[in-house]
Amino acid sequence: MGISPTCVDKPDNLIWIEQVILNNLESTPMEQTEFPISASNGSMVLHPNPSNTSRAMINVQQKHSSNVYNTAINTRPQHDIKLMIAEIEMRDENYFGDDRINTLSRLVAARIKYLVEGEEEERSHFWIIKIPSILPAERELSRMFDVYRREICFYTEVLPAMKMWVDSQYIDQLLEFRVPSCYYGKFLRPSDKNPDMELLDHILEAESLLVLEDLRAAEYGKRYFGKGMEISELFAAVNEISKFHAVSYAMQIKEKEPLHWKELLHWTDQAALYEMTFHRGFEVFKNFLSNRPEEPEADKMLQAMTHLNNKIRHVLNGLLCPSNDFPSTLVHMDFWSDNLLFRIKDPDENVPLEEADLDCVIIDWQMMSLGRPTHDLALITILSMDSESRRDISHLILQYYYQLFEQTIGWFDLEMPFTFEQLILEFSNSCLLAVIMAISSMDLVLLQENAQVRLLNAIYDLIEDGILSPE
Repeated sequence: MGISPTCVDKPDNLIWIEQVILNNLESTPMEQTEFPISASNGSMVLHPNPSNTSRAMINVQQKHSSNVYNTAINTRPQHDIKLMIAEIEMRDENYFGDDRINTLSRLVAARIKYLVEGEEEERSHFWIIKIPSILPAERELSRMFDVYRREICFYTEVLPAMKMWVDSQYIDQLLEFRVPSCYYGKFLRPSDKNPDMELLDHILEAESLLVLEDLRAAEYGKRYFGKGMEISELFAAVNEISKFHAVSYAMQIKEKEPLHWKELLHWTDQAALYEMTFHRGFEVFKNFLSNRPEEPEADKMLQAMTHLNNKIRHVLNGLLCPSNDFPSTLVHMDFWSDNLLFRIKDPDENVPLEEADLDCVIIDWQMMSLGRPTHDLALITILSMDSESRRDISHLILQYYYQLFEQTIGWFDLEMPFTFEQLILEFSNSCLLAVIMAISSMDLVLLQENAQVRLLNAIYDLIEDGILSPE
């Protein structure tokens, strides 16, 4: 198949992909590496048409579009660069290689090979292309809560605005938001028809398209959900999410106005979503618990969860409605191990993972919202930590987060808006929300025995702490 911007009568998305190539492939390339997923029959390779070789040699010029935000750093010289796209290899990640559990999207891994005029060695860029899911239930849920538009908004509006605001404050510290580079984001319309199962056809006709850097080529990887997170991973994740919380708080105080991005998931919509999914998950939870007669506190837990199910909307309103006593910030609201990527900063065979110094990148911002920052902290500890580790270090994690938040807003000459005691109280309430969200995703919990144990222990702890009542 020929890849050339001069072809006519092509679907919009193919034109967009070509524009991504033109706008971004001139950036400094990664070191050559193998395609970061294994070969399979889910792959597809596109070669430029030999008869159009001269047309595949593209004279790259600066392009801008009001619908595209390019976060790649342009390192090319001022004069034009000529390059030739040699091959585009694509693989469907929902079925091969990455073992992701659920993303509400269809993920396509792409490797773009190209040659720069005057160079002999071939270069490569690695992308993740996110398009709407092929599963009807996921497409309907995504349409109801506009998750595709929201994630594109994060990369094209929210993140750039936060970076620009930080730059405008002229602080002395380097503050980096660690997320994948976004090369392209476009939302055309809600998911309005069943997609074509064929990979290329689906990409060409997709209602939305998000092109991100594939960080596996830079040696990032994710924690296997069933094993639970290491302590070093948890601290790295808290370090990263605290930046988004603290900066978004500082923006509101310094500018004297709330966050204005219209795509933020409103708390009433969150309550409606979690109410619907909790009722469904509760039925699964009851069946699950009935099959564990050896569980020592099964009756007490079932009574408590039944009581919660009967008043779930009232509880959700109390947890999600903005509080006058605690600040609201930008929150991820899907902050657990499957949405985090890690890399050891300085690999050393003599240092175990639990003690390693890690880089952490946060992905999948489809549920971003305005809410209490403790929600993210509770989600990562309840859903992704071994129960004993959670019990042992929760206090340390909150102390670490408090110090990070205080340090970051201090760079903007602001004082802490809450005490450490208030943080502990809000975190305890947010743990109840985390359990509600875990019950809402019982199909995910049932995949792993360790996840089931983590959930039951969390419910038991909330009962013991008086946060969850069987009456």
